[in-house]
Amino acid sequence: MDLAEWKKQENYTHLPLLPPKGNLLFAKIFENTVGFSNGINKEEDTLAFLEGIESFAKQLPNEQVNTYRTQVVDYCIAQEGRDEPVNIPGLSKSLDDIDAAMFVQEVAGGNSQRNEDVIIDRRSLHRYVEFSGREKDLAISFSSYQLNNRVNYDTDNGTLSIKGLPKALRNQLLRHLKAD
Repeated sequence: MDLAEWKKQENYTHLPLLPPKGNLLFAKIFENTVGFSNGINKEEDTLAFLEGIESFAKQLPNEQVNTYRTQVVDYCIAQEGRDEPVNIPGLSKSLDDIDAAMFVQEVAGGNSQRNEDVIIDRRSLHRYVEFSGREKDLAISFSSYQLNNRVNYDTDNGTLSIKGLPKALRNQLLRHLKAD
């Protein structure tokens, strides 16, 4: 990062510091000397943001929810790709058929102190759009919008039911069953 550029820009909210490995004491002394603080927790901020997104989704008609989530994720990915924070009012203007003021209020959680810009944690965003799990002999992943559509979860029995298997998986299963 060019420090001269950073000083000119008023919209920079943070300056990343990567401490040297093996010398944490030096890094702490440097942080204290220059007045750095660990003020941004991207994962925590992203999870709070996504909770607001889901809270607003509950107010939408069922047929609009998937489109809404897709637009939110696309906007977040585009902002993250440009290395820019997600601006909540800017996001509200990019969404189709929603009340922008109500969206901003819901996503901010009614907290007027909350920053309108959220620096997105890519891993948290990925977990929002895709469910996945892996054990020794089993790996499963699917897009979150498939839950309660093609994929149903029975909480009482701890089972997943999948309607309309992917063609390649279906063919593998049929070939395997014929071999037995």
